[in-house]
Amino acid sequence: MFLLDVTHAFDDAILRRLSSKDDWYIWADYLYHFRSLITVEQGELPVYLGIGGRLKLQESNEDKFGIRFPVGLAYEFAGVPVDVFLEVVPIWDVALSYDFDLEGGFGVRFYF
Repeated sequence: MFLLDVTHAFDDAILRRLSSKDDWYIWADYLYHFRSLITVEQGELPVYLGIGGRLKLQESNEDKFGIRFPVGLAYEFAGVPVDVFLEVVPIWDVALSYDFDLEGGFGVRFYF
């Protein structure tokens, strides 16, 4: 994740699906962090909202491009450029195929 300041960030990823299919996901999101909603003793626990795009390249040639709307919660460790996050992401596919997806995830992000 690339931090513009304490409130604004860009998050992007490229990943390959870990199954028998050769599917690839590429996305980039703008994230806005609400830092004062939840307070913790150490670190920070911001809620974030965002908007972005996703390209889903599928082995079955049913490729999709969609608009992402990530909503999440991230624990940011004090003094370390790392967070642990949990998010839900509605996606509206608007090109190559028309569909609505609801994805989610959890993981670790490094800040730049």
